[in-house]
Amino acid sequence: MLKLSIISPTYNCVEQLRKHLASVQNQIFRNLEHIIIDNLSNDGTEQVVLDYQKRADYPVIYVRERDCGIYQANNKGIKRASGQWIHILNADNAYPSENTLQEVFSHDWSGCDLIAGGVVLNRKTGGEERPVYLRPEYEPKLKDFRFPHQGTLIRRSFYQKYGCYSEKFRVVSDSIFAIRNYPKARWRIIDQPVAILCDGGISGTMSLTNTLENVMVFLFFHQYPLRRRLRPAASQIYQYVKFVISRRTIG
Repeated sequence: MLKLSIISPTYNCVEQLRKHLASVQNQIFRNLEHIIIDNLSNDGTEQVVLDYQKRADYPVIYVRERDCGIYQANNKGIKRASGQWIHILNADNAYPSENTLQEVFSHDWSGCDLIAGGVVLNRKTGGEERPVYLRPEYEPKLKDFRFPHQGTLIRRSFYQKYGCYSEKFRVVSDSIFAIRNYPKARWRIIDQPVAILCDGGISGTMSLTNTLENVMVFLFFHQYPLRRRLRPAASQIYQYVKFVISRRTIG
């Protein structure tokens, strides 16, 4: 019987985590396990998760230990997963309704490695939240997979065959994984919101590291023609900015 492993990295976001856990526990689809990777939160997360473990009628695996970033947390969860499918849903995100997973798995995915669904981003503008629907898209001319990471479910066997996420980067390893591996996948797009995202996550926050890593993905990983012309100069710029960031961190 089909089983889903939900992997939830978390760190000091206990109020969002409560909503996240409730959205999982309310799912009509019950053949799941929930793997929570906690980077030693100190805001009451541990007790919230332990209480959740007692209430849940499905396995809840709680890993509480230091990690060096969200991609290492994801990889820990993937290695512990036992389901045929894996959904990485951060602890500050939630499922849109109690029917979400039931609707996803009402279809026959026996010939697929990857299911790409949409996400609803609650974008904050002028002190108010405005929901924006981000639809998964594929651009064939550029061979560009524009699949929202939190809306994508991947077979565990696909991770086992092609590997997990690089732990060298803070915010772009999911993009690098997609560029390298999605062309090898048998994939389907579904026009259904799979997750609700809060605005202001690490990948959506403007910072020097974030900007640098996204530019690097464009220049070194995407197969755009412009990349070949800019690569020599970009390599020198990347090394210099990386050096500046390391000096600021040390200082």
